[in-house]
Amino acid sequence: MPYTGEGGGYLIGVESYNNNDYSYEMLILDCTLLAEGKDAWTYTTGKCKSTENAFWTIWQPEYGYYWTLFRVYDAAGNLIDEDCYGFENTQVSQANVKSMIADVDCKSAIEADVTLNGTGTGSHAKLVICTATSAVSFGLQYDTCAVAPYTGKTMVMMENVFSNAAGGQQYTRPGDVEVALGQKVHLMVTINEDGSGAVYVNNQQVGTYSNPGLAGQHLYLRVEGSARLNGDTVDAKFENIKLKNGEAYNPDQKWPTNDFTTCSTIHYTCADPAESWKNITISGVVSGLAPGQDWDSAYEQVSGIVQLNY
Repeated sequence: MPYTGEGGGYLIGVESYNNNDYSYEMLILDCTLLAEGKDAWTYTTGKCKSTENAFWTIWQPEYGYYWTLFRVYDAAGNLIDEDCYGFENTQVSQANVKSMIADVDCKSAIEADVTLNGTGTGSHAKLVICTATSAVSFGLQYDTCAVAPYTGKTMVMMENVFSNAAGGQQYTRPGDVEVALGQKVHLMVTINEDGSGAVYVNNQQVGTYSNPGLAGQHLYLRVEGSARLNGDTVDAKFENIKLKNGEAYNPDQKWPTNDFTTCSTIHYTCADPAESWKNITISGVVSGLAPGQDWDSAYEQVSGIVQLNY
């Protein structure tokens, strides 16, 4: 159960019918580390005595999927019972979230608190690293026509665009992170010189990618908001934007903005024109699509795009 005391986390425990000088033990296996072939047993209480028929501990897991193993030993130390249960910590929370861009070793990165709202069949808010022909984006997407089981949900999504040709795009939902429309989420996408990179949700790495088309290139950093069909609206807020591009992170670096919007009825505003790159809102309604077109078939006509230059 959730633990609401100091530090937060989860209260987990093991209980027996009686206690004839029993010892109790709880262990946690991290499924992500197991899949990576690493040592996956990340937490243990060790064998502990209790005067009651139960033993409890407070556990503060990172985002991910786990197995919890509960054991009971008799007075001689013999294992007499054990049970294993799955556990997932996939709730995103902004508690204790902080900027990471200065601490991550990478060539370029863009980080922001992102909030997505919209009406209609679909809306999208994303951070973008790109060239003229390749890109990676990471953001929040609501889509009533998404493939199952994501239909009608607001998901954290990564787009890896190898080229603009048909079939040159890869769409994934790292960590299967679902949020609510209107929920603020801290996102970051990074890239290395070789075109590999990582994506983060509320300080937790949830995925990686590789895009050879971005390797060794001059890169552009952007924020983008879009909607799916004529009449659909988007309201994409990007707050506390932080950037680095080819150099060490410099909090005093100025990043003048350029408008690359592709839909005439979507516009952007900034909270402070003197520091236009720090807080940006992209909002409006999609218009001008031909019958049958949507954000897949006419991706170049549905977005508000702001490029951050250095």
